[in-house]
Amino acid sequence: MTHPDLAALAASQEETGEGPGAEAARSGLPVCAADLVTDPRWPEFRVAALERGLRACTAVPAGAEGVVTTVTLYAFQPWRLAAGALEAVRVLAEETAAGLLRDHARAGAEAEAEQLRTAIASRAVIDQALGIVMHMLDCDADRAFGALRTLSQHTNRKLSVVAARIVRVKGRGSTRELRRLLGEGG
Repeated sequence: MTHPDLAALAASQEETGEGPGAEAARSGLPVCAADLVTDPRWPEFRVAALERGLRACTAVPAGAEGVVTTVTLYAFQPWRLAAGALEAVRVLAEETAAGLLRDHARAGAEAEAEQLRTAIASRAVIDQALGIVMHMLDCDADRAFGALRTLSQHTNRKLSVVAARIVRVKGRGSTRELRRLLGEGG
């Protein structure tokens, strides 16, 4: 069973550094509060937990790839996690942490791949625009790139947007503007 207010307890521990999860993360050891009514540790956490009807908890630390996390089990009545179950919870916590790290790495790799796809597509459009500008101005690639960059800066648009427009209109109507920006007159 899950409790709707556990996220607030976790956030409070992270902010204050007080509570069984925070202590377990710091010490690297399981932390048990068999009865929060009589346990004097972590005053703010105790009040928040008791207000939510929670009476006991055990926080089990786990590490994966240098990241420490905790799994905290809560109970609505006084309770202590059995010693044999502690190891099972630790293994589960480590596997969960490793899975979350893999998920995070995969999401990062996917985002990077998408950025690279976008960059490659932008580069192709920029290269097409360079060819058009080289033809329009009868210049080399360096000078054409400088013209695109100058146009980008003067219009306050990304280079890829300026390039896409030149490609879309096949350079029509751009020669005069490019020559003006390069100080060549019209």
